Amino acid sequence: PYGNAFGPVETVLKKEQDAVRLYDANKARSWKISNAEGKLNSITGKPTAFKLVPFTSGAAGPTVLTHETSSVSKKGAFAQAHLWVTPFDE
Repeated sequence: PYGNAFGPVETVLKKEQDAVRLYDANKARSWKISNAEGKLNSITGKPTAFKLVPFTSGAAGPTVLTHETSSVSKKGAFAQAHLWVTPFDE
């Protein structure tokens, strides 16, 4: 009621297109990458996962600074976001 409490919010990214993410230092954002096949940790009973905590010792670097229609931006589309998650298949 006093506006001074906050907590984590988990968002499941179901499609590869949804998993292109920008870091926002104002939100202390991190990413938890969990096993989509439902494998569980034998101790915690939760899905196996790891957590990415970016830029913990400095400011976030900007994404590519060129105009979106430039040849650099078109060739380097990967540089327009801080995180890209793609499925893995052997």
